[in-house]
Amino acid sequence: MLLLNRSPEQELALQTRIDQMHNQKSPLFQQWLRVDEVGACYGVADADIAAVNAWLQKHGFAIEAVLPAKMMVVFSGTAGQVEEAFHTEMHNLKVRDEKHIANMSAPQIPAALAPVIAGVHSLNDFFPKPMLHRIGVEKRDAKTGKVYLANNNVASVRKSAGKDNSNSLVTYPDNRACPGSSCEWLGPGDFYTIYNEKPLLTGNFCGGRSCDGAGQTIAVLEETDVCAGQSGSTPDDCAGANDLAMFRSQFGLPAAKVKYYFGIPHYCADPGVQGPNGSTEETEADIDLQWAGAVAPGANVDYLACASTTTTAGVDLAAIYAVNKLAYRISSFSLSYGVCEMGLAEGEYGGIFLSNKFYNNLWQQAVAEGQTVNVSAGDSGDDTCDRGAMAATSGWNVNGIASTPYDVAAGGTDFTDSYTNNFAVAPTQYWNTNDAPPYESALSYIPEVTWNESCGSTLLASYVSAQAGTPYTTEEVCNGDTFLGLDFTYVDASGGGGISSIYRLPIWQSAYGVGVVPRGACAICRMCLCLRRQIFGIMPCSSVNRIS
Repeated sequence: MLLLNRSPEQELALQTRIDQMHNQKSPLFQQWLRVDEVGACYGVADADIAAVNAWLQKHGFAIEAVLPAKMMVVFSGTAGQVEEAFHTEMHNLKVRDEKHIANMSAPQIPAALAPVIAGVHSLNDFFPKPMLHRIGVEKRDAKTGKVYLANNNVASVRKSAGKDNSNSLVTYPDNRACPGSSCEWLGPGDFYTIYNEKPLLTGNFCGGRSCDGAGQTIAVLEETDVCAGQSGSTPDDCAGANDLAMFRSQFGLPAAKVKYYFGIPHYCADPGVQGPNGSTEETEADIDLQWAGAVAPGANVDYLACASTTTTAGVDLAAIYAVNKLAYRISSFSLSYGVCEMGLAEGEYGGIFLSNKFYNNLWQQAVAEGQTVNVSAGDSGDDTCDRGAMAATSGWNVNGIASTPYDVAAGGTDFTDSYTNNFAVAPTQYWNTNDAPPYESALSYIPEVTWNESCGSTLLASYVSAQAGTPYTTEEVCNGDTFLGLDFTYVDASGGGGISSIYRLPIWQSAYGVGVVPRGACAICRMCLCLRRQIFGIMPCSSVNRIS
């Protein structure tokens, strides 16, 4: 996809229009644009697009489409044509034991077209990765209804996932903090209690009715199918299971109103269920789908899944479709994928892929059309580039999909109740011991803290110290100098966030205050709720790989 540049005057006009549409005192408040209006008023001129298309066709490329916002040209061709037209070399690479293809230098374009062309997305397959942190396998006893951690051993977790992944996201090789069924897993009812959502779900605050999402359509963007009653969905067979229905039934929620797009005819291919026999992304998709609907149980949910092509991620294809084809229907969508921002940047930051404008322009268009874009801030602290590695080497780097001024970067916090209650097990002032459906065990709001399950976590050091009766520092925990002998330093298992290396501080952040931000840069995360329960987590239902 060739990314286009609108003129500076158009860019200023669009930013002004977006500000007005979010100003309650403006006559343009919530007067959202249609996609064709975005193209007509703020898109690149037809004559310029024709010149770009002619240049591409001159080099042998086929023009597949010009998107209606007139900011993107979809084209196809061979690696040889890419090398000849963009003056870059395409190579096969092996990076961290993964095979990739990529351009080896920034693509070049004719000087005459430079004002119109912003970059290329993409000439490589360094695709976004799901921002999922697995902590173990949980099972439900059919006779008692109790949910318990089935096995705490990392080797067993990897085996149950269908592969021995040396870069596993399971941080705790031997999780002794959750024996048997004593974990306080976070279910939808707990969420309602902790964040006081019950009055919204039962009251009449939304035009005389409850605020449960009824009348709204939200969406999740994925690159895998989920088990929705089908069988034989390559590469994993659901055997007729319906995970969303099981989740809703288990937690006493009303039946879901969901529309599945498993591939989109004449647009993108069906990715199949990518469980343990595929990319293992199905677990992320289960969490996204089930919990989006749990927080808004009355909303319609669109599930958009596209297979990746050679150089375009399926989640990116799903995002393009949601913004350009379904803006009339979808008011809010989320994606839980991330990519190193440094790899998207240009100029002084050293990136060669020049893709950051793909996300910035697409999210900007979505906002102009009245859509709310929610993106995971990530789970690797302040270094998305080294996610899953043994050590951080790239410095501070946030999730490049979440760092634009036009999306909500959603991150996770942790509860402090175990820490403040000397790690006592339930019942406590915050939790009861209910093990029966719908598994509501939270009693009130629970104080929160930054989520940090890395070996540098002060909460983890306190827990280990309490269990051993000996004080340990975070450094000793990281080095394995404790009775647990963890000895891990994965760049993983802590809330993502930090300062963008690309975008400056937007007006709305400077107005409402985000603390001290260097160089006027944009800060993430911007919305944080508890997504972890000490070293436990939220609970999805999955028939294929049962990892949560």
